[in-house]
Amino acid sequence: MTILRETGLRMDNTVVAERKSINGRSASCQLLTVARLVCALPLLAPAATPLNAVQYLVGNWSCQYEGGSQRISYESKYAYELSGSWLRERDSFKNGGSDEESLTFDPKHALWTAVILDSLGMTTIFRASGSDARHIVYHSVYPDATMTETFDRLSSARYTLHYAQSTGGKLTKSLDTCVKKA
Repeated sequence: MTILRETGLRMDNTVVAERKSINGRSASCQLLTVARLVCALPLLAPAATPLNAVQYLVGNWSCQYEGGSQRISYESKYAYELSGSWLRERDSFKNGGSDEESLTFDPKHALWTAVILDSLGMTTIFRASGSDARHIVYHSVYPDATMTETFDRLSSARYTLHYAQSTGGKLTKSLDTCVKKA
């Protein structure tokens, strides 16, 4: 029988114990055995979040932008980044240019955040409330609050983006339709 008296906790969360051995076994050996068991336990999977619900986006997409009389084709590629806490979209336009969007969900505040960087050096930040990953209505918070973008999942292989911006009394609208490549 071994009697341990805990005397404190070190900075690395290792228990500092004073041992009194009655049967000759080492208390530090017993603590090491417990530590090995704890370390051998499987890691718990992260809790399901709305960001997990957009996993179907991972991969390559063919998209069509329609705004006014403009029609522009582009390719999108989605992949999880930063240990799965962000979903990154990289777009390349057939007539030149590119942009990147990083998307995340904050479960504590039930907020989506999208940060968009383009090849012209511009940055836009959108926020959306709610946890429905099939229909997300974003509102711009930077550089101004004039833009709205609505993401709608039509299926696991098709989605649309409805964009609107109101500046100086003029409303600009566009529609992006994306289809997953096989």
